[in-house]
Amino acid sequence: EIHHYYPEKNLTIIHGGTELLSNEDVSPDFLAYYKMNILRQTNIRVYLGQRPKIDSSWKYDSAKPYLKGYRRIVTTKGEIVNADLVLFCTGTRLNNDMYPDDWMDDSGHLCVRPTMQLLKHDHIFAIGDINNVPEAKSGYSSSKQGSVCARNIISLSKASTKQKNKGGSSSGSSLKSYAPLPFTFLLLTHGPNEGAANIGPGNKDRLFGRSLTSNIKGKNLLVDEYWRLFNQETALQSEVIDTPLQRARRNIEKFKEQQKLHLKTLEDLHGMVAFRSNKGEM
Repeated sequence: EIHHYYPEKNLTIIHGGTELLSNEDVSPDFLAYYKMNILRQTNIRVYLGQRPKIDSSWKYDSAKPYLKGYRRIVTTKGEIVNADLVLFCTGTRLNNDMYPDDWMDDSGHLCVRPTMQLLKHDHIFAIGDINNVPEAKSGYSSSKQGSVCARNIISLSKASTKQKNKGGSSSGSSLKSYAPLPFTFLLLTHGPNEGAANIGPGNKDRLFGRSLTSNIKGKNLLVDEYWRLFNQETALQSEVIDTPLQRARRNIEKFKEQQKLHLKTLEDLHGMVAFRSNKGEM
């Protein structure tokens, strides 16, 4: 997205894996297409199998995962990158330090039932990357899990209220179960009109190019879907997405207004000069 809206910028990707998207279940054809049709055409530099060396001046703030200002970056393989903006990428390490060990499996994922409840706690739910559901971790699958989770929380709440008021049962017999997705679904955009999509599973992966990717995700990065998810349709309608094109249009309009003001000022001055000239002749 940065390259699309700011093509004059020099971009560099530093990745610790031996291949881009090394932790995703995608086909080799997808990676080849992405590298050939997107990265090479945009001249984005990629350094694989290495990481930046972090020094004491790098003060990371999770609320602002970036560093502004010029700095000289040295990678673990000795490559040197000069940058004025560094964006931290979270990677795939699970943020599970706050959970007890008996909540997790050997890989550090939280163990959940098909209802998205923890195995040992009916009132605690886990969705997305953190749980041990056997499927590709993605925003799409997380949203599907979230729908099941939300329904079950409401069901438990209603059952609890019923039990308190009428002495009914609060069992989870009416809870919904989540079925893991039998396919991978990855949409990788490059601006609103470019990108690639990989739809699995396994050796039956299908590769799609810019048309499908831009129509589903590229135009607005699914922002409207998430605004609606949080019942913010009104906010979506009034939201101003500030793009370079919109800024250019505003600057043009501002320039036109300034021109009008300057012309009016010149006309007023010309009128004053003409009035004085006429007055002098009289």
